[in-house]
Amino acid sequence: MQLHDLPHNETCDIIFLTKTQNEDIYKMTDTAIKSLIASEVNNQFNIIVVESGDLNFKYDAQVIPYVGDFSYNKALNMAFEHLTSN
Repeated sequence: MQLHDLPHNETCDIIFLTKTQNEDIYKMTDTAIKSLIASEVNNQFNIIVVESGDLNFKYDAQVIPYVGDFSYNKALNMAFEHLTSN
């Protein structure tokens, strides 16, 4: 694939599974989200955060609260309901 063949004006779904318990974990996830957004100028991201921890922290993303004993597959299935790209 050559540079001129790269996609433009596309949306890519990105899922973050997190359990924010303190400021350090929040900063790590927030930095990852901001870095992702800054990395691309030709396309958009639909960022979905499945949060099983403190919901008081705010991200530049759609946040889905996760309640109960954690299951990786359940968390992904929750996020899959919010996908927008093909």
